[in-house]
Amino acid sequence: MGNTKGAAGSAPVFYVPTECVPTETIGPFTLYRPPSQFPLGADSVRLARWAAPKAGERVCDLGCGTGALILLLLARQPNLTADGVENDPEACAWARAGVSRSGLADRVRICEGDWAEIRRLLPAGGHTLAVCNPPYHILGHGRPARTHTAARAAEADTPAAVCAAGAWVLQNGGRLALCCPAGRLPDWMTAARAACLEPKRLHLVGRPVRLALLEARKQAGPGLEITMED
Repeated sequence: MGNTKGAAGSAPVFYVPTECVPTETIGPFTLYRPPSQFPLGADSVRLARWAAPKAGERVCDLGCGTGALILLLLARQPNLTADGVENDPEACAWARAGVSRSGLADRVRICEGDWAEIRRLLPAGGHTLAVCNPPYHILGHGRPARTHTAARAAEADTPAAVCAAGAWVLQNGGRLALCCPAGRLPDWMTAARAACLEPKRLHLVGRPVRLALLEARKQAGPGLEITMED
């Protein structure tokens, strides 16, 4: 993997050798999975199914990595458009390569930047669904983790940062769907409410519970539906 500098002070530009890198098929789409990036995991597959996107929705993936969750969502509901936000320029390059190879360049945009920069990257209220798989990113900045240990070592401010970004991109009534380690669920629910995202659906996975899937809606009233699976 190589990169070069553009103009003085500009970010690195990554050139991805797509012919040399393993791929994974997600429905009709292609995901690149270079060794330097975190591979597709079962939690992303579960989140894409549980988020239940509707036809015609505009989706934002906060911390999209190489684009796996976006491709999973489009494989389930082809009539979507999507924006991915990712801080790692190398991951952005791989995500764009996968989007291009999958024939989705007119429907999917990958934006390079941090969750904290969301107001610069995307307009307010432009999406009906936001998704995030934060356990697979470190330091709350959308950077793919190299190991499961690092991936689970999420920074304490990650829930607040993600929920604030979700509240910005969502229209009123829009949904933020995310998965998190069960032990951090109180942090996520607190952060969601602080961002005016009311928890509406909660799905708990495992016995003992190891994973939580949470959906919160912008400017919604109280009332939480809870389901479980082994």
